[in-house]
Amino acid sequence: AFAAMLLGDCDTPEAIWHHNMRQHLIGSLSAHNVEFALRLREDFLARYEYVPLLTPIDYPELEGELWCQPYFLRNLVNTELFPAWHIEQPFGILRAVIDLWNREHQKQMSRTSATTCMSAEQALQTLGLSTDADALEIRKAYRKLAVKFHPDKNPDGRTEFERVQQAYQVVSHQAQQDA
Repeated sequence: AFAAMLLGDCDTPEAIWHHNMRQHLIGSLSAHNVEFALRLREDFLARYEYVPLLTPIDYPELEGELWCQPYFLRNLVNTELFPAWHIEQPFGILRAVIDLWNREHQKQMSRTSATTCMSAEQALQTLGLSTDADALEIRKAYRKLAVKFHPDKNPDGRTEFERVQQAYQVVSHQAQQDA
């Protein structure tokens, strides 16, 4: 079912997915893995080291959509397109909407506190970068420092590892705001 939806087009209360969104996903993942693709051409045994996406993949088609598992609320309340869409547990949906609102509120509060703890300049300095660093340089610096200070390899480096993580989050948040 997932593969059929991923390869097809869908616009229901449970899924919104179109050809343009699929192309956007492929392009974003390709851009993120371009460095690995080059290394893989040189050495087919190259190992992929996980680096989180610098910015989440956003879809303009979903801007303003509110997802409350398992429904997109705009489609769910559209009685013209979906007049008899069966809602399994209406009180569960209401509870989920309230929980979603609480989570979004908490996210907003944590973003505010995370970005106030460390400025973008401090974050770049922590990563050893200049203010004109691009996404690839940021990712490389993050990976290098994360490996260096990871608690599994450097038990005394936990504090520095967390600082590097926070710096990467601040830079990622800043890049997302600038985009």
